[in-house]
Parts: sequence; C-alpha cells; structure tokens
Amino acid sequence: MAKDDEPAHARVERFVRENWTALAGFAWRGYKKQGRGGLLIHWTAVATWEAKQPVTLVPHYITYTEVSRFGHLIESYDPARAMVVAVVGADTETKDAPATNGAPAMKFIRADASFRAWVFDGDPPPPEAMASEGN
Repeated sequence: MAKDDEPAHARVERFVRENWTALAGFAWRGYKKQGRGGLLIHWTAVATWEAKQPVTLVPHYITYTEVSRFGHLIESYDPARAMVVAVVGADTETKDAPATNGAPAMKFIRADASFRAWVFDGDPPPPEAMASEGN
C-alpha cells in the first residue's frame, strides 16, 4: 500500500472495526446473492461517523469495477473470513448496467482518484455476523 493511502486506510479501518458485525453481515448477504464482491461506502459516511453524527448506511454490494486493484481483491479474499470494503468520494459516479434475461442489474463504478479498497477480517466471521444480526 502506498504511504499516501495510510491515513485513508486507518480511517476506514476504524469505521469497519467499530461497525464490523453489521458490515460483515451485509457483505455475507451480498456474497450469497451475487458472488464475490465488496461493499461500496461513500467517504461522507465515514466522515459523518468520525464526527459522531448519526449515519444511516446501506452500502452497495458491487461485483465489478474498472479499478484493477478492486478486481484483484475480490478474486483473492476469503468471503467466509473477510470482506472487501471500497470507499468512494463525491466525484465518483455509480450507474446501473441493464439487466439481461431476468438477471439483476449490476452496479458499475468508474475509476478515479477517490476510490480506495481494502480487505478486512474480524470476528465474528461474516456468516456468523449475518446470523447474529438476525437476518
């Protein structure tokens, strides 16, 4: 990881660790429905949480982006033990790809400088986190 990513990584890691059970449960549900992918969170949610303001967060579960690092991460993580978390800024566009043959539409995001992605693991593992959330 580049040194300029270290402050961003630390911010996101604090957010993920404090909200692990909910995020890991959401990631596991996404994996079971759509396969390998990661949570897409907006930087404003992290900043709002850091400011101790209420945050209602329903992250997108994405399975593809043109960012090669994200592709590598989702190919190599262990979904039963970890999750991929990507964070995007205000200047990042998301768009839906058209659904085909009744399959659900996929979310695509374009690459830009505000996109960061990491793999996090923790306890409980994602399948247990989902179960403990009552979902």
